[in-house]
Amino acid sequence: MSQAKRAGGNARTTTDAPPRRKGRIRPTPAGKSLPEAVQKTRAVVDALAQLGNDALPRALADFVRARHGIDLTLGELAAIQAELLARAKTGLSTRKSSV
Repeated sequence: MSQAKRAGGNARTTTDAPPRRKGRIRPTPAGKSLPEAVQKTRAVVDALAQLGNDALPRALADFVRARHGIDLTLGELAAIQAELLARAKTGLSTRKSSV
């Protein structure tokens, strides 16, 4: 037991985890994404390429279901679409450069 705990203080020990922020998802390190997450993202990329960046989530969901056989909720689809468009806007790439 730490001295602060014995003295009745509220000091955190080194084993306490930092507080987590609600509503924020930490990015997955490169190469560590789950295969189904990658498959969903690629399906949405395909749908955006075919239907355009301003396509509604319902149209994207229908396209992904018909073409790839993946059922995505509108929330999942909107989140993936927003992330992809943000990356495209800022120029961030998910792939490592080959140079």
